[in-house]
Amino acid sequence: SAIYLNTSGFDFLVHLFNVHNLVDGYNRSINVVYWTLAVEFQWYLLAPLFILLFIKNKMEFQALMLLICILISITLRFYYFKQYLNNQFNLPSLVWVANDQLYIHLYNFLLGVFLYQCRNIQIKIHFLLMLLLLTLMLYIGYVQSDLTSGINMHLEQLTQYRLILGYIAILALAFLVFAFLNVELGNSAYRLVSFISLVSYSLYLYHLPILDYLKAYHLHWYIYLPVFLFGSVGVASLSYFLVEAPFLRFSSALNRK
Repeated sequence: SAIYLNTSGFDFLVHLFNVHNLVDGYNRSINVVYWTLAVEFQWYLLAPLFILLFIKNKMEFQALMLLICILISITLRFYYFKQYLNNQFNLPSLVWVANDQLYIHLYNFLLGVFLYQCRNIQIKIHFLLMLLLLTLMLYIGYVQSDLTSGINMHLEQLTQYRLILGYIAILALAFLVFAFLNVELGNSAYRLVSFISLVSYSLYLYHLPILDYLKAYHLHWYIYLPVFLFGSVGVASLSYFLVEAPFLRFSSALNRK
């Protein structure tokens, strides 16, 4: 739950019903990261239809459907960016239609369903390949963090390149997740994963403001990346233990009464 101050009644209502991403100008009006909540909520409404269509067919069809959704997402983003270059959209409206909608991210959800379908398939991944993929994802994340500057400067090819890199990173992450589904973690690794999971909601809320704040300093990537990672986890941890955890304890106490 959240308390919204200095917002209009309409703004509050569209956020309350998680449809704020459907109205231009309200998709990021209260908190920048809340657009994802609307997309997730709308997916939950449509999930039964998509999942039934998805799992009732063979794996080859599912892979083809997933590929089509990825291509649709890329095509729409390229098209809307072209419209932006032709002054049909301003930047906030471009973000609205080309990022904050379910049709752009539908492939993400179907990718998760597809991985779940393949959960009994075990694959082994070499440690060096794992490090390579992780390094690739971190590098892409660093490159992607400067996506807006390329859009503002109307750099078409550079922006398209960075967008494609984002899809590559998501597929690499999906492969890593799939590879580790059946891996038994040691105590240290388990504690680390459990801790990140514990503060994940706070991390979700704070990582983008921290990212935007650090970008203003124009740091080298080898300084920027560790500061961003440790800074985000540090702030998220403080938020969890000082804000989230006390409210969770208070909520539990109320439920026991």
